[in-house]
Amino acid sequence: MFFCKKNGFTLFELIVVVVVLAIISTIGYVRVTNSQSTIRLSAATQKVQADIEYARSLALSDSKWYGIEFSVGSVVFLEKDLSNYLVGFFESPVWAFGGGSPTTTTTTTTTTTTTTTTTSSTTTTGGATTTTTTTTSSTTTTGGTTTTTIVTTTTTTTTSSTTTTTVATTTTTTTTTISTTTTTTLPLAANNYQIYQTDGLVDTILFNPSHLKSDFVVNLDHYFAGVVISDVSIPGGGDKIEFSPLGAPYNDRNGSVLTAEAVITLQYKGLTKQIRITPNTGKVYIQ
Repeated sequence: MFFCKKNGFTLFELIVVVVVLAIISTIGYVRVTNSQSTIRLSAATQKVQADIEYARSLALSDSKWYGIEFSVGSVVFLEKDLSNYLVGFFESPVWAFGGGSPTTTTTTTTTTTTTTTTTSSTTTTGGATTTTTTTTSSTTTTGGTTTTTIVTTTTTTTTSSTTTTTVATTTTTTTTTISTTTTTTLPLAANNYQIYQTDGLVDTILFNPSHLKSDFVVNLDHYFAGVVISDVSIPGGGDKIEFSPLGAPYNDRNGSVLTAEAVITLQYKGLTKQIRITPNTGKVYIQ
């Protein structure tokens, strides 16, 4: 009797093959995931850098003050859990591009001043008394008799005095209207930054050239899901940088020029990158 040997794999061999394939797949997935994370974080960092440079270029070209303000975020995003992302996304006070626009309230105060001026003019024409005396002498001689007749006539004319009083009243009404404009900027939502023009008192948010009729308010989590602004370090304090018409970075137009580098830190899945703004020159680079 002859027995034929069957060709095939034992159960142990199959298990070994499956384990090896699982290890290879895991290593490949980790490398691909890390690569994607690095790419996403790098893209977000480059956008923030470009927007900071845009604010500085506007200051140089327009000879005005422009600034960029940051708000630290704490968004946690799991790629496989889209519902968590949507909840955080719609709960954000600033949705896609934000509503950081200032609300303006104008108060008008009207003051009316009435001035009355009275002018009195008195003209007096003096009275005059005129006395006219007429003496008539008549001599008549009759038969040696001379008769002299003297007739004296006195006429008195009196002109009464006239007083004329003229009263002129002038009324002047002056109306002064004072308009007071109060601009209130809504607080910037977490994990956002915005670019604006400033006069030292009011910050006017710019329009985003890449999204017509939208404010230049960028929600990093909207463009790069999961990337957060983890830290903002500005010498002198604060969370914004304002560029002078010469391109020099200040912590505030009414504050002081930067004496050290400002650092904006972005984070994604344990990876971090920094955008640095150098003092004096305002050069922006990534580290």
